[in-house]
Amino acid sequence: MITICQWAKFRYNSDISHWVGQLLSDILEEDHPRVGESLTCFLDSLREGKPSVSCFEKARNSLQNHIFLYYSILFRTVENQANAARIHGLEVEHGGIWKLLDKIEEDLNAGRGELATDRVERLIRVLDAHNEAEEQTVYQELEKQDASTQARLILFEIEQARAPEGWVCNILRRRR
Repeated sequence: MITICQWAKFRYNSDISHWVGQLLSDILEEDHPRVGESLTCFLDSLREGKPSVSCFEKARNSLQNHIFLYYSILFRTVENQANAARIHGLEVEHGGIWKLLDKIEEDLNAGRGELATDRVERLIRVLDAHNEAEEQTVYQELEKQDASTQARLILFEIEQARAPEGWVCNILRRRR
């Protein structure tokens, strides 16, 4: 079996191991604005008095998947004696974020738009600080990992990905 780095060295006559670690942290960092866009979409819909359940579900699912990735593999990979307290702090924040999502969903289901709006605004503020802490702790540690560890983490993320419900490839879509 050939590694990504070995393939790139053969294909492009260069060693890519120096940027593989940067790649994963960049991917995860790009996930933050994606979640933020879904939350902003939901917040805008709340302010208009027409809550978008799809925007909320997209934001909630994205955040919960993001948190799952951290717990299932990232924290184990990057935690060390020097950053254990910061990692624990991120874990506590994840719990608070999850609870806040549950409260927002309760507010949404109960028709409490104003309270949901306040909670979403609070969630956005919490995420701004939380994301910065992730970038300063977890992502810096990811960049120190060797290429094979980085490839394993990327493959784990791919393995966890799910196609949207009802999605089919182009050929099948054309036949319907």
